[in-house]
Amino acid sequence: MKRIVLAATVTAFLLPVSAFAALVAYEYEGTSDDGVWAVSGSIVFDKDDLVAGEELIDEIVSWEFNWTNGTDTISTSSEDSSIIGGGDPNGPPLPTFIIDETRTIIAFQFENDSGPNRYPLIGFEFNGARFSISVLPNECCLQGDGLFSGPETIVEFVDVDIKPGGGENCNAVIPVAVLGSATFDATQIDLSTLTFAGASAREKGNGALSCNASDVNSDGFVDLVCQYQNVTAEGAILGTLNDGTAIQGSDVYCVTP
Repeated sequence: MKRIVLAATVTAFLLPVSAFAALVAYEYEGTSDDGVWAVSGSIVFDKDDLVAGEELIDEIVSWEFNWTNGTDTISTSSEDSSIIGGGDPNGPPLPTFIIDETRTIIAFQFENDSGPNRYPLIGFEFNGARFSISVLPNECCLQGDGLFSGPETIVEFVDVDIKPGGGENCNAVIPVAVLGSATFDATQIDLSTLTFAGASAREKGNGALSCNASDVNSDGFVDLVCQYQNVTAEGAILGTLNDGTAIQGSDVYCVTP
């Protein structure tokens, strides 16, 4: 049995490779002071990292915020931007994200860095979760207020055991054919680069790779057939709980003929 391994991005999905207990999200909804722009966003954590009273910026798995006025949309996220320090010298240093024992946000303040020009540049300060965003140089600022809710579990990671209580014969030899065609000459493949499920072709007694050319499907074109052994793969299982929470798990299994 193998603990879940994640595969990139936070939605219902496979995430970047790392082990999590569960992903939880704080959701944000707000409105600009002029009432024109609506903002929504989320900050995602591993549930086990939500420790009260500690600075949690480094524990953020991903974050995203979007502003829209019905015509235009401004977006920034952890995929294209990073969190930086700075802020009001008379206030707490940035960045800050702290929760209490009830997992309620009690301190939240950060700015993003979107690259050399740092636009869109956003800043959050937990005072009614007030935000500020500058889209262009010397243009300040779109400001407003909002509220955070959560955390709510968005993905629960579960243990998976393929063929419970049993095992597979990973020593089986599996022939795999790369099919030739009128436009593809399979004999031109560099055998040293060819892998199946991450494994190279098995070696013969003389050290040569166990591959040969033959027309396995009788279509008149030469195919390349290689023998593989000790081949494993990873199978993922996805589902949804009755309350709508996504679940995800995986286990390694042997590929057999």
